[in-house]
Amino acid sequence: MKDTQKIVIFNLILIFCLTAFVKVKADISDSTALSLQVSQGALSVDAPAQATFAGKSFSFDNQISANNPIGSITTTDARGNRAGWGINISASDWTNGTNIIKHNGNGVDEGLLTLDIPTINNVTALAGDDKAGLTMGTDASFGTSSINLVTAAAESGSGQYTISGLNASQIIPGNQLTGEYVTNLTLTIS
Repeated sequence: MKDTQKIVIFNLILIFCLTAFVKVKADISDSTALSLQVSQGALSVDAPAQATFAGKSFSFDNQISANNPIGSITTTDARGNRAGWGINISASDWTNGTNIIKHNGNGVDEGLLTLDIPTINNVTALAGDDKAGLTMGTDASFGTSSINLVTAAAESGSGQYTISGLNASQIIPGNQLTGEYVTNLTLTIS
């Protein structure tokens, strides 16, 4: 009987050791998968709600309302894909509800709106990438197409920027009817 007790105790010790070994081995091979989602943000441009041009008195000759500041523009690329982007500006004719001044005329018989595009020195990087990879457009008058303000090449422009120093000039044709005229500049980022 003593031998049977020794065998039972030996078997219990052996079972305990095997169980402890198996548990240790299982703990070593366990793993946990972690996941982290980085969500895509938006691509946006924010322009001032309004700007006022210097007024002119009635004249029989063409006049120009020149160097009128538009205000600061802020653009944000939080998409996280570094695809690049560009901002283009389009305009509408000036109207006082009844009469118009052309925004894309010839400047002699009709009005003509011109944008003075600022230099890269007028761009401030607020967050993200620096200004490397950003290219400013050139001064231009409106014709049949929009005017390029700024372009961010692929692999750049992931961040937030403020652009200041955008000015505009409008030719007012001679003998233009009096009134308060309004136009809309539309900034499109894509």
